[in-house]
Amino acid sequence: MSTPERDEELEAYLERRTQLQRRLSELDDLEPPAELDHLVLARAREALEAPQGLPFYRGTRWALPFTLTATLVLTVTVVMSLRALHDVPTSGASAAGACSAAPSGVEAARMRANDARERDPAEWLAHIRELRAAGKEDEAQREWAAFRAAYPEYRDHTASP
Repeated sequence: MSTPERDEELEAYLERRTQLQRRLSELDDLEPPAELDHLVLARAREALEAPQGLPFYRGTRWALPFTLTATLVLTVTVVMSLRALHDVPTSGASAAGACSAAPSGVEAARMRANDARERDPAEWLAHIRELRAAGKEDEAQREWAAFRAAYPEYRDHTASP
């Protein structure tokens, strides 16, 4: 098994090990040094009493009124353009003024479409083709717009004007 020489080596090793363990156990203090403890506590108290970093960002004084005004102007512009697009009168007085004024291209096409409800669609398309053949493109476009307003669902399978 083991020789007596080896036993002596083992005994010497165990002796050194126990001395090392005794020294380490004397040094083994689980508490931090008092100076370090006081330093950490002092810094923690300073951190609690110090102001909270950078101040909260505040915009310039004119930013809020400016953005509210811009939003209001944009909203009014969109509403006005939608009303103009759908021909919705804003008040009774302006509705009377709108009726007395000359009709726009879309309104004129609608008026012609109402008058043209009795026209035969095939004859009307033939008339539009004749206008284009004669080189009267503007008049043909107006007639085509009136035709589409009068007969939006009409499909001519022969040819487009």
